Amino acid sequence: MAQQYNINDPYDLDIMRANYDNYSEEDWQAFIDFTQLPENKRVFSFEDRGCLMRMAKKAGQYHRPADKDIRWGLGLADKIERLLEQADANEDAEETLEHDNKIKARHVTFRVAWHDNKWDGSICKEPIKNRYCSGFHSLLSERLRKRKEKNLEQELAFKGQPIIEEYVPPCFWSVNLFGTQNLTVKHDNPADPGLTLIDEELPAQSIFSWPFAVSFTRTKEQERADGAYPKNLESVRIPKFNNAVRKGQSVAFMYAKFSNPLTEEDQQYLIVGCGMVTDKGDYHYFGPKDLIDKKKASKPKYRNFPSMNWAIRYSFQEPELLQIPFYPDPSFRNKLPPVPGS
Repeated sequence: MAQQYNINDPYDLDIMRANYDNYSEEDWQAFIDFTQLPENKRVFSFEDRGCLMRMAKKAGQYHRPADKDIRWGLGLADKIERLLEQADANEDAEETLEHDNKIKARHVTFRVAWHDNKWDGSICKEPIKNRYCSGFHSLLSERLRKRKEKNLEQELAFKGQPIIEEYVPPCFWSVNLFGTQNLTVKHDNPADPGLTLIDEELPAQSIFSWPFAVSFTRTKEQERADGAYPKNLESVRIPKFNNAVRKGQSVAFMYAKFSNPLTEEDQQYLIVGCGMVTDKGDYHYFGPKDLIDKKKASKPKYRNFPSMNWAIRYSFQEPELLQIPFYPDPSFRNKLPPVPGS
């Protein structure tokens, strides 16, 4: 974090001026050159570059810039050094990704939308009564809610039936977690509906999930530097997350957020199952490229607009997949391992 200087405090002034003296004219010029790189022009203002030029002009001289300028210039220098450190970290991360065995396996949590028929690869038995799947604390709540309302006639026509290609519900990401049949689904990109749909198979006992936490810029400084999406999203962030989910090593816990009939009032998460990850899907990309490029050029915030589909498939197999028995199921006891001495 940048050091804060109180220019009304003589002690702070001495430290600040000494820190300024530690930078040479060449150092300040390197900072100026950095701000003029195409990818950094939006990060630094014309006034910022003017301040750095004043810092360079008086570096090493007896008369320093004004104290307010020095404080401003040192803040810019700190910001540039942080960006350079981040760039180095990205390069290190990309190198690590080339040697996959360096990334430690981790366990994960995957969120589901509530399903009234055990996530068995079918349409809900009572789509209208299942208000939880499209509740405000579900999975991609707003998107799911709008699409369920739009397709309610088909939801009712196919209710309780196994999902077929004629109608795939908007909650397909988690609907086949405990299913027994393979499904074929189509991914669209809600950020640009004009992009080509991606066809993908969702095997039995599988789920789609994505690392939302690393997929967007979180601070104003990051947004000024990268736009809405981190520059290293596709090269580092998503692969780093996915590579840490290891087949045969990572345990996944599937949960519903507050929008579920059991813990809604208590505002608590609800684990619905867990299992060892046995397989993962490949990366898929939206296109065509010219539309992706057009999107990137449309607004500054889209300059790092990703083509990668974030929804990644994760698969499981019994007996390493366990469903928590919220529904009456006499056969469930037979699926548990025997207890010694029982």
